[in-house]
Order: sequence, then C-alpha cells, then structure tokens
Amino acid sequence: MSALLRALCAERLKLGDTLALWLCVLAPLLVVLFATLMAWTNPAMAMNGVDPALRWRAFIDQPLSMWARIMLPLFVTLEAALLAGLEHGNYQWKHLLALPLPRGTHYLAKLFMLFGLVVLATIVFCLLILMGGLLIRNAPEVSLIGPLPLAHLCEGALATIAAGSLMIAVQNFIAVRWRSFPVAMSSGVAATMIAMFVPTDGSFGEFFPWAMSGVVMTGGVHQTHTAVVVGVIGFCIVAALGVWDFTRRDHL
Repeated sequence: MSALLRALCAERLKLGDTLALWLCVLAPLLVVLFATLMAWTNPAMAMNGVDPALRWRAFIDQPLSMWARIMLPLFVTLEAALLAGLEHGNYQWKHLLALPLPRGTHYLAKLFMLFGLVVLATIVFCLLILMGGLLIRNAPEVSLIGPLPLAHLCEGALATIAAGSLMIAVQNFIAVRWRSFPVAMSSGVAATMIAMFVPTDGSFGEFFPWAMSGVVMTGGVHQTHTAVVVGVIGFCIVAALGVWDFTRRDHL
C-alpha cells in the first residue's frame, strides 16, 4: 500500500499545471455553460410542460445527461491518453520500472489517478450546475422554485461514475498498452460515437462500456442497476487484467 501511495504522489506531482488537470474544470464548464444558456435564452424549450415544482430536477437532468452520454466518455479518453503520454513521450517507463517498486503499482497509479480526475471533474460539474441554476433561477419563465434537489444530483453523479468505471479501466488499459496517442484517442472517440446510437433502454446499452454512464440518465431502474453493477465488477476485472499484462510485458 505504501508503494502505491508513493506512486500516486509521484503521479500527482507530474500533473502539476498540465492540461489534464485543467480539463477537470474546462470540460464540465463547457457542458454546464451550454445548458444554462439554453435554459436562460430559450426557457420555453428547456422547461416546456415541466411542473414548476420539478423544474430544478429538469434543469439538473439535462446537463447531467449531456455529461454522462457525450462529454464523460470523451473526457476519460483524453485524460487517459494524456496521463499515459507523460511516460510514453519521453520513454519514462524505463525509469519508472528501474525504481524499487512493484511493477503493478505504476499501472494502478495511472488507473487510480484517472479515476480520481473523473471524480474531481464530476464534483466540479455538480457545483457548476448548482451555480448555473442559482444564477438564472429568477429569470422570466425559468422559475426554479423550491429547495435544491441535492440528493437527486448526488445520486445521479455517483451512479454515473460507477457505471462509467468499466470505461475508465478499458481506456486506461488502451492508453498504457499502446504508445500511440492517436490509437488511444481514436478508440475512445469511435466508441463514444457508437455509444450515441446504442439504445440505452434496451438490453445492450448497460453492457457497452461507453454507453453505460448514459444509461443512468436515460434508462430505467433495472438498466441503471445493471449498468452500475457491471461497471464496478468490470472495473475490477479489467484492472486486474491490466496489471497482469503490464507486469509480464517487456515492452518499455
């Protein structure tokens, strides 16, 4: 455990002021800004037919769905490629593997750092949603009345992270396994585009890693539960396979 903590501390130091860290703010800001402007400039479309008592939930669900279905998979793809690129670019893997640490800790450090960045971005995203809603709550025709549905927001955010765990593990494996930055990016972008056409209320969306986070927002209770369970179990399995592959390869 101490070896893993040391590796995680090293990963945090390497992040510094890099794009990977700034993306945790920029990516959620883009989604929330778009949703807030749409609700403010065109409230009739954003709140059409919504019970005034449920408008806070409607305002939250729209950007949360955009985040879960589109931005989160792209965010994970880019972050995984950037984190692995810190070592791929300057052949730093050789230096890391020469350190007196178990090989698997380096792989797990990358994976847990990626997961941590997703959690950080999700927290920022939730805070920005609340800020956006408070800014326009009294705008004409918006009328976000009633208490803030914090429980609903937290539940959706946590379920999104859990359902997207398998995708995080897969993208980390691809980014670490192959040196090419385009390979890591193209695989995630292509899978995200495919996920947009995968039905999230059927029997396949909750098993496709890049669509599972979107199932939380658009699927039923059964599909959401399945996506969360598959995501968490799949994360553990892929993480274990990734460590096994990383430790046995003489690739660096």
